[in-house]
Amino acid sequence: MMILARTDARAVEGLPAALERARRYQAAGADFLFVEAPRSLEELAAIPREVPGRHVCNMVIGGRTPLLAREALAEMGFAGILYANAALQAAMQAMREVLGHLRANGSIAGAESMLMMFDERQKMLGHDEIEALQQRYRVPD
Repeated sequence: MMILARTDARAVEGLPAALERARRYQAAGADFLFVEAPRSLEELAAIPREVPGRHVCNMVIGGRTPLLAREALAEMGFAGILYANAALQAAMQAMREVLGHLRANGSIAGAESMLMMFDERQKMLGHDEIEALQQRYRVPD
């Protein structure tokens, strides 16, 4: 088991308080430290510098933390990066575009480039594997 200790203290108490919490989490045995929502490059860099250890950071489009490439974050000392909500935000944007097309046109015809083809969807969901499991564990009538 690995323990990731997160603090959101930066937002209400400032970075020094968040770093102090990270130190306490580390002393208590946390494997990874996560100081949420640093607001500048300087704050990002200060986290692993001020509290040596394994750190995780969060890259969120529209969030408060500056967006950096994983190489730059690794150079600062971050061991992991969370791209929280990226897939959800992408899916929601795609839904808005497809449903907007449907509303404007009364059909999804013409929206093919915005959609995953059905066969590809089935493959991604593992449909054949699920079907095989259903057959394998089927209870006779």
